[in-house]
Amino acid sequence: MKCGEKTPKEYKNLNSKTKKWTQDTISRILSDKFYTGKMVLNKSRSNIKTKKIKRVPKDLWEYIDNTHEPIISKEQYDKVELIRKNRNKKPTRKYEYLLRDLVYCGYCNSKMQYKNRARTKVHNKKIENPEITWYYKCRMIYRFPEICDRGHTIKETTLNQIVRESLKSRFKKIKIDKATNKIISGYKSISVIYKLQEKYNNLKQKIDNSIKTLYNNRVEEKITIEEFKSQYDVLKIQEKEVNLKLEEINKEINNKITVQRLVEIINDFKNSKDFTNEIMKELIEKIKIFEDNKVEIIFKF
Repeated sequence: MKCGEKTPKEYKNLNSKTKKWTQDTISRILSDKFYTGKMVLNKSRSNIKTKKIKRVPKDLWEYIDNTHEPIISKEQYDKVELIRKNRNKKPTRKYEYLLRDLVYCGYCNSKMQYKNRARTKVHNKKIENPEITWYYKCRMIYRFPEICDRGHTIKETTLNQIVRESLKSRFKKIKIDKATNKIISGYKSISVIYKLQEKYNNLKQKIDNSIKTLYNNRVEEKITIEEFKSQYDVLKIQEKEVNLKLEEINKEINNKITVQRLVEIINDFKNSKDFTNEIMKELIEKIKIFEDNKVEIIFKF
């Protein structure tokens, strides 16, 4: 591009290999709100320990209006932005990946970013039809490395295989009666939450029995009133704690997949029906990814 005006680097007397206006330079100037009279803040952050400066994502920048005389009006700026947006708009291909909205970083618990890369060369020879690889990556390393600096990745094909095999393994433990089409074993035995429910229901029953025994002992005058009150107060505290825990457990169970729906999915699976994202969300609450392809799956059954 040619232009009669000096380039920004020429105005700053900076050494440059070229004195031509580039498309990137013009694009940067056109998108700069500074020329509309706004002051831009929070564009970068510095780390006190490492003394490194990190650029802040544009959507987190802060603006103060009317700090200096504008060169162009807000209307002109908005009009140019609209033109640039429509001109640069590219048709996007929506890729419905299997584990959408389920994959999280195992270290910072943030949702992992779904990305792709293309291998364009092999041994410095250009590939005519580059193979695209889809993968998950913790995005915090780009935005907030102080929160999570792992930046670990896992290939989509690798993770899909791990999740499918884990589901197959759990399905095998669940036995379904062909006559009644109901689960007869395995469902509750593989779920930690049902084991907890059984444990606290047993505790509740023991406390109830102890309270009944305590009343009988008092009626039969085997214990004094003071002894009765002391033991009764302790049992009521224990009862309250157990009831609160059971409320939490039952609430979690209510969020899980129903037994009837689970039977339908297992039967579909046996008939070679493939998993979809919707079905995965019914079966899985969250998938946590750690380094070296270590995966933790939190199931809903």
